[in-house]
Amino acid sequence: MEQRLPKWERLVTFLLGTFCVTWALLALSDQINISYDRGSVVVNGNYITDPQQPTKTEIAKLRQELDCLARNIYWEARSESTQGKIAVAQVTMNRVEHEKFPNSVCEVVYQGPTYQTWKDEQHPIRNRCQFSWYCDGLSDNIPPVNISIFKECYDIAKKVLLQEVRLPKLQRAVYYHADYVNPGWKNKKVAKIGRHIFYSDS
Repeated sequence: MEQRLPKWERLVTFLLGTFCVTWALLALSDQINISYDRGSVVVNGNYITDPQQPTKTEIAKLRQELDCLARNIYWEARSESTQGKIAVAQVTMNRVEHEKFPNSVCEVVYQGPTYQTWKDEQHPIRNRCQFSWYCDGLSDNIPPVNISIFKECYDIAKKVLLQEVRLPKLQRAVYYHADYVNPGWKNKKVAKIGRHIFYSDS
């Protein structure tokens, strides 16, 4: 026959059990090393820069940086291999970290002299940008037929910007050009990947 404890004993047992479980969880948490994945905000909405969730402004800026990097990969290396796309993205990030260049992805991608129109709009001077696609006078919109390629570029941008994927041989590379031109640069050549030749800043 089942014996039931008086109500007050059941309450004491419940409170004591709750206390023990809480104490055990707190004790375990001191032994857990918590790390935060820089890439999760865009991938699955759980990005954390520190123990607190980022602000909407921080998330918006990160999304903008991703878009700028993905567009640069697309227009500069859409026909290149995955490694070739990473290489272009890495040069972009190397410039962000370099003292000679702006310190944000979008500023690096859209770096170049501009002129002001009669409508007070700023436009890049043709063929004077760091990345030629931005000021070649052609549309910068992604053609619908190439959306799948742009998605691939966007995924690579996530890996490079958020997961810090890098090619070891391009650690110092901040310049590159296609292998069918010869600009006569004096910088040190560090690698050739696909149709691009990469150079360091020295």
